[in-house]
Amino acid sequence: MDVKLKATNNSFYLFLYWIINTLGGFFFWLIAGKFLDQSEYGIALTAVSFGFFTISIITVGIPAALSKLIPEYKSKKQFKKIKSVITTSFVFLLLANIITLSIFLLIKNYLVEVLKTTETVFYFILGYIFFGSFSVTLFTIKYAFQEMKKYTIIGFLSIVVKIFTSFSILSLGMKYFGPILGVILSSIITIILAFPSKQINFRLTLKEKDILYYSIIGFVGAIVFSLISNFIYTIITIVKDTSTTGIFGIAMLISSIVVAIPNILNNSIYPIISEIFGKNKKTTSNLVSHTIRYSLLLSVPLILIISLNSRFLILSFSSDKFILASEIIPILSIASLILGIAGIFSNSLFAMRMTHQYTKSLLITGTTFLMVTPIMTYVYSGVGASVSYLISSITLLCLSYFYLKSKIKIKIDLISIFKIIFSSFHFFIILIINPFGIIEFVFINFLCVLIYVYFLYKMNFFTKTDKEIIKFVMDKLRISKLIKIDFV
Repeated sequence: MDVKLKATNNSFYLFLYWIINTLGGFFFWLIAGKFLDQSEYGIALTAVSFGFFTISIITVGIPAALSKLIPEYKSKKQFKKIKSVITTSFVFLLLANIITLSIFLLIKNYLVEVLKTTETVFYFILGYIFFGSFSVTLFTIKYAFQEMKKYTIIGFLSIVVKIFTSFSILSLGMKYFGPILGVILSSIITIILAFPSKQINFRLTLKEKDILYYSIIGFVGAIVFSLISNFIYTIITIVKDTSTTGIFGIAMLISSIVVAIPNILNNSIYPIISEIFGKNKKTTSNLVSHTIRYSLLLSVPLILIISLNSRFLILSFSSDKFILASEIIPILSIASLILGIAGIFSNSLFAMRMTHQYTKSLLITGTTFLMVTPIMTYVYSGVGASVSYLISSITLLCLSYFYLKSKIKIKIDLISIFKIIFSSFHFFIILIINPFGIIEFVFINFLCVLIYVYFLYKMNFFTKTDKEIIKFVMDKLRISKLIKIDFV
């Protein structure tokens, strides 16, 4: 299959998973917002985000290493090495869990006080850390083999379990335990469905130096991205309070739709770049350039829809308790797009074995985040946290772009960017119309999107390659193809 069509195929299933995951995430957290007050919502969000941040640490970059090495070994038909790196990863992960959870138990009282939670919630956090770390790793293995159909199905079932569990427990009046138990059971389901029994080698060799090296490098990336996207909730809770965390969390939840688009496209090309590493720089360059172009094409109108309808979205899917979140949604939406594009550049550095540049750009970004966020949050509360998120995203974008440009030629199509921006001005009519119901909201925004596409078409934005990709996607949309999933 042609590289662009292969990337499109990956994008199709990852986009399908994104729709499921995004809608699931909305229902999961916004349903929680219906049952919980600001403080209770903040406790649940802090517990899950702290658990996820810890998972990023104890996996020691293993998912990143596997997603890099498995496609590369697969292209070279080194299947024994694949089994070896997977087995080695499991052993490292088990040891990391034992050490980390033992340390947490020793400092239990301190963590309970800092996180402003209860002892019971603390033990549930430990359970999420253990199961979640294996869940993330196993799910990544499916992605690394580019088994996107299975990846999507497993993700769907996991999300269904998470929402059903959370809603059931919330309905019983058990408050913040609903979301926490939901993510735990979701992780267990993922472990069961994604367990790679055929890729496990029970003879441990510990000779795979690549998995250790790339795990350490990937660890840096996991920490920095988790700092910016997840640990920021914990910082807000420590510096301010759980109420501020809850408001920021709703704003981030709505804005996160934007970052999903470049992330999907990034995840689609990442294993492909790993496969063709060292073979064709021009192909890699074209993949990255096209990915940036499509990210802007899809994200710019989405930013406008989310920002201009922020109050409506909050009142429709949550409650007026979180209306202050509308003030920071525009900042977080723009920052999310910038962070998503920065992720495309930094992941390309990793896939091309430019590990020194990858690490340097991330360490500078992480340092910037840790220096700016506590101060900005303390002084300006949620707005300050949003601005620090934006500053960190811009830092990573500039550094990773600079380093990647030294290796491959990145074409930034300024004419296409101008056409995208020019075709988006009419979205501001939303401020005048101000939709007050779901039907008006859908109709007005859908009409704006159609006008957006029409303007682009009239300005000859779409290329021959774009039309081939659209045709490929239309073929994929045949239902008969979607339901033929082979788990054997």
